[in-house]
Amino acid sequence: MDRIKTLLQVLSSTEIRALKKFLNTFHSRGENKALVLMELVEKNPQISQAEASRLLYGDPASKAFLMLKGRLIDKLYEGLSLSVSLQNHPALKDDPQGFAPVKLQKQLLYAQILIKRGLENLAFELLEKVNEQARQLHLPEFRLQALIYLRSLAAAHHESVATYHQEIEEVMAAYEVDIKGVGLLDDFNVLTRKQSVYDRAIIDWLEGHTQYFKEELERAYSARAHYYFLTLLTALDEGREDYGSGKKHLQELIELISRETGLKSNNRLGAPYLRLAAIELMAGHYEAGREAALEALAIFPTHKFNHLSAAIYACFGHIYTDQLDAAKALLGTLGWFAQRKRRNTSMEVTRYLSSCVAFCQGDLRAAVHLLGNVNEILADKSGWNTSLRIHEILLYLEQEKIDLAAARIEALRKHIARYGASDRDQVIFRILYLLEKRSFYYQFLNDEMEALMEDLTHKYPWSPISQEVIRFDIWLKAHQMEVPFYPLLLAELP
Repeated sequence: MDRIKTLLQVLSSTEIRALKKFLNTFHSRGENKALVLMELVEKNPQISQAEASRLLYGDPASKAFLMLKGRLIDKLYEGLSLSVSLQNHPALKDDPQGFAPVKLQKQLLYAQILIKRGLENLAFELLEKVNEQARQLHLPEFRLQALIYLRSLAAAHHESVATYHQEIEEVMAAYEVDIKGVGLLDDFNVLTRKQSVYDRAIIDWLEGHTQYFKEELERAYSARAHYYFLTLLTALDEGREDYGSGKKHLQELIELISRETGLKSNNRLGAPYLRLAAIELMAGHYEAGREAALEALAIFPTHKFNHLSAAIYACFGHIYTDQLDAAKALLGTLGWFAQRKRRNTSMEVTRYLSSCVAFCQGDLRAAVHLLGNVNEILADKSGWNTSLRIHEILLYLEQEKIDLAAARIEALRKHIARYGASDRDQVIFRILYLLEKRSFYYQFLNDEMEALMEDLTHKYPWSPISQEVIRFDIWLKAHQMEVPFYPLLLAELP
């Protein structure tokens, strides 16, 4: 029963309706018990096997029920392969190319059936169609199956098979390099699963395997293998912090995906734009970073987490190119969507960033209001949530609510003690703590505070793609100079 329940849970209402019609096509008279069982589970997902068996057959341990359950599971699997199910599945709507491999596999099955029925001419036409479609989509595994059947049909009719031999060898070589490429990506994902920073061992691994894979690609070219190769190269560029090379390879990746029909998908095309945005922002190329982020934003479906990541980068780009109204408009759109879809993560990030934009505009009242009751952003307690707490402290200090700021600094101390924080955030906390001890007098910092400020500039520098939107060292310098924060921020951006 668990398999039936699990399968039904992933079906949409459209798929459920199609499946019920599908079940009816296999029934001629009497009660359609497969349909009854399906509707029983729909109405009561917690129903036990014994109870369902008793309701249908009057026996909680009926052998007939076990046979019925097996037949329904088979029909559920068959139902998942119906075109209506494939075309209406959310993942395939976001990525239509994902439908192609299933469609080709079904056509190969049809060809097998036609051959068994003696309809070899129809099978031949279908197999040639599969071969051509698989060639255009860079799916050598389907070409290989189609070509083997075509060769057998030609041999059965005493026709030459030499052309097929040569073509099969070429396709096998391309398929082999594809398999090696996806294997390398799987190995790389295992290596990096538990760490986001590339250490020397990972960089060495990438250097060795990209060189090896380059030679394999030269031996037998495949567009899909080329995609795997460029993906690994961009990872190597990231590990080396070679942003110039990274931009070059990401542009190559974007061009390859855009050019090759079989590689196109929202995630494949959006991902390099997102990484390009991060590189440009990190390099201080804020306009280029903003444009790359907006490209990614337009590509990723709005209900995917990558859409939120692209929106955050675009927001950073807007803020650091003095386009605060554009940032505000973008966050307004994102906030409406997040609320509609009940995506709390999106709502909290949006409120925080909107509060930062209002701060930059000098609208402290709006900044406080927008922050609202946001107590936690994501599960990243040492990142986003630390920045949220620092932002709240700065808001209180801007409003000269000294007691509230002092209370929040103590709360920040406890938060960092419990969850930890980045080196930069710990330095920021230390400066805030020392400021409190001197009643928030910003002029003439003592030696310790000057040293800490020096650390923020050189030892633990600010990152343009961090959660620290209101750059603390510039904020403090603005207070020392008694000038507005935002113009000074723009003037001193790297």
